Amino acid sequence: MNEVTKISEAELAEIRMLQGKFQEMVFKFGELQLEKMGLDQQVATFVEKEKSLKEQWTNLQKMEKDLMDKVVQKYGEGNLNINDGSFLPTVTKTEVVEGKA
Repeated sequence: MNEVTKISEAELAEIRMLQGKFQEMVFKFGELQLEKMGLDQQVATFVEKEKSLKEQWTNLQKMEKDLMDKVVQKYGEGNLNINDGSFLPTVTKTEVVEGKA
């Protein structure tokens, strides 16, 4: 039969201290994981907002193009003063040659 031997109080205190440090580290890893989960959620929210804004931007560009196509179709090529709504048609080379300008 084996005889039971006790380790010194200093060694036992050192082992307990290390166990406590390990438990503290496990707790800190848990906190860090929870923090990461929160950050991951923030990133996902950010990505969704960015996607939505990009879609809105693309829609605005299409609306602008459609409106400009309508304006050109109705008034022809030219310059629009957005402050007072005046439109100055562009004189084409053909109009200058034909004497229409």
